[in-house]
Amino acid sequence: MFKTLRNRLIFSYTLIILLCLSLAGFSALILIRHYQRELALVQRRAVASTVSQRLAFYATQLHSAELFDRVQEEAVSLGVRLLVVSAEGIVLRDTEKEGSLEGAQIRIPIQKILDDRQRPLILPYTAKNGQDFFLVIAPIRLFPQSDDQTPPTSQARFVMLAVPVRDIQPPWRELATPLIASGAIALVVSTIVAFFLSNSITRPLAAITRATEAMARGDYQQSISVAGEDEIARLATGFNRMARAVEQARQSQRDFLANVSHDLRTPLTSIRGFAQAILDGQVSDTEGYIHAAAIIQEEAGRMSDLVEELLDLARLEAGNVKMARERLDLTALVRSSIEARTPQAVAAGVTLRAEGTGVPAVIGDESRLKQVFDNLLDNAIKYTPSGGTVTVSIRQDGKWVAVAVADTGRGIPREDLPRIFERFYRADKSRGETVGAGLGLAIVKEIVSAHGGRITVESEEGQGSVFTVFLPPADKPLPK
Repeated sequence: MFKTLRNRLIFSYTLIILLCLSLAGFSALILIRHYQRELALVQRRAVASTVSQRLAFYATQLHSAELFDRVQEEAVSLGVRLLVVSAEGIVLRDTEKEGSLEGAQIRIPIQKILDDRQRPLILPYTAKNGQDFFLVIAPIRLFPQSDDQTPPTSQARFVMLAVPVRDIQPPWRELATPLIASGAIALVVSTIVAFFLSNSITRPLAAITRATEAMARGDYQQSISVAGEDEIARLATGFNRMARAVEQARQSQRDFLANVSHDLRTPLTSIRGFAQAILDGQVSDTEGYIHAAAIIQEEAGRMSDLVEELLDLARLEAGNVKMARERLDLTALVRSSIEARTPQAVAAGVTLRAEGTGVPAVIGDESRLKQVFDNLLDNAIKYTPSGGTVTVSIRQDGKWVAVAVADTGRGIPREDLPRIFERFYRADKSRGETVGAGLGLAIVKEIVSAHGGRITVESEEGQGSVFTVFLPPADKPLPK
């Protein structure tokens, strides 16, 4: 029953509501009971005070039959039980014959009663038969008497209104049934509300659960509809981002396998073909051997470069590459990369030029940063047609030192821009060009990030691309 989150939520809500209703109902009954008892005792006080005043006329005939008859008449007319008590606490008269208290002694605070003549005193009392009473005690005043006079203590007489405790308790009990019925109705309504509320919480969670199970089975095309801005909505949004990232990673792996397989197949085919030619005796002269060996060496070098790039990227992503911390003249470093790539640019018919000087020094690894600019320049030259221009500009950009590599090449398709720095990703695969495994820009991004910087790209098809590297100046330390 409680295996699902929805059932546990419904049970929790119902239990909390039941506890709150029980506490509220119990507290209400206690308050009502107390209020009813106090109200009943106040009414009895008024009755006792009235009776004591009426009996004052007979105070001089305390033992006469007329006094006791008068007490009996008052008890009958008011429907109460009255006691007449002496100053010693002896019950002189009890209007109730069954279980009469006549002759019993009741300890009463005489002086307190006489001092507070306007307010009859209430005392709890338990008879010998175990019956519990509230005794409402008022003095019987003597006449003639002024307001500031009290009778001598030895002559004091008291009238007591004996109220059985059981006569006061029942009224509040009558409210228990309607209160319980109201609580039951409230509990049912609250449970229904809890059901719909729990559904509103668990429905998106169930959708996320189904989506994760589908992803575990290999179906990565999952998306959860998002409504609202609460924690569940943020969870669904986070799941959608994760699903997209997983799908992109999966696609990148597929691309990598396809690209690397292609890049490895070509040199392996060449190596195998020339090796087989040598074994079959098809190469018989020295010139042929030299040519075959050169081809094998070249293709093996391509394979070695590819494997080295893979290992380099893996080390960078794992953070296992320790960057040097040297103070570098970025202008000189960039110009060094430009000079190294000038022959390549000349061979491709591309004009290579530099702009900007006087930027702050940076802290970093010279060989790694040179690798960044060499890669960007190499790509720019490769993708710029003959007669085009590659411009490298160095400038201060706010708190950053920026190096921009701009070309007038064919540009990058808009749909490829968000993924251009992903490992194993190559843009414009439809052209069938195999100029690498798509690892260069991923390596560049990792190196720049390791230096506390960032890299951006702007491109428009037919207009060229601009890659900009932002590095912190020397007053900002290299991240550890």
